[in-house]
Amino acid sequence: MGKSSIAQISRRSTRLFEEDASVTTGEDSNIEKQRSSRGPSVNGETRAIAMGELDVESSSLGGLEDMGRKGALYEAPQTCEHKLISSCAVQNKPLNFGTVVEGKIYRSSFPVTDDFQFLQTLGLKTIVSLVDKEWDPEFLDFMNSNGIDHRIVEMAGTKKVDIPQEVMQKIIGEVLNQGNFPLLIHCNHGKHRTGCAVAVVRLVHGWPVEHVIDEYRGYAEPKIRDCDLKYIREYEVSSLTSALVSTIATRPVASILTSSKIRYVGAAAILLIWLATVMTLRKP
Repeated sequence: MGKSSIAQISRRSTRLFEEDASVTTGEDSNIEKQRSSRGPSVNGETRAIAMGELDVESSSLGGLEDMGRKGALYEAPQTCEHKLISSCAVQNKPLNFGTVVEGKIYRSSFPVTDDFQFLQTLGLKTIVSLVDKEWDPEFLDFMNSNGIDHRIVEMAGTKKVDIPQEVMQKIIGEVLNQGNFPLLIHCNHGKHRTGCAVAVVRLVHGWPVEHVIDEYRGYAEPKIRDCDLKYIREYEVSSLTSALVSTIATRPVASILTSSKIRYVGAAAILLIWLATVMTLRKP
């Protein structure tokens, strides 16, 4: 089995998170215990993706259309395995850190200062946050100093509301955009929101649903959510593919064609007009 099919899970015993108990304060209060007090957000350093703003590249669509054929980005496993790494071997990795696609896509809980040295070794180009809040200055400084683009696609806790299709569309659009690689996707605990997003990536790639469920359980235990299992089992990849096709189809032509292609199209149009004119003039 290739490296891309192995979920590498780290759980540091020195950093435990209690599961969210309320809509407004549960998650944040637990994470605050792991951090110093937050400062104000730094303008321009994070980018929340507004509804309808997602610009899905054709290469992203290709990742959907060619799944299982290229085998380069996503390689479906013959069996589903989890490699549990001992805490001594994963010192200073984020809680619930895992490799989705080696060298391209990683997952974790919310990164804290102790994680930055390890994350720096990944050469990240993008961090996709599934939560939106006032960001720690240290986190912003880490991204700024390493030239990391911060994309925010806010996703409510999965036990609170159903996951809107347009939200998952934006998340997967970011994750499948090869221009964002290497990227890290995270929520608060790296279990449920991140777990559902990675599950859709696996389904898009053609993993058997039971293998996807097995991987989800490996990260979510002991707090496996029935609503997440239902979402994964019932998810229709065709709906995501159609949504991405629709997104590309509704983009302005100028944003799809490069300037050079536009010139070629213009030249071809002029040539056709010239040929039509010549043929007309030659008629008796």
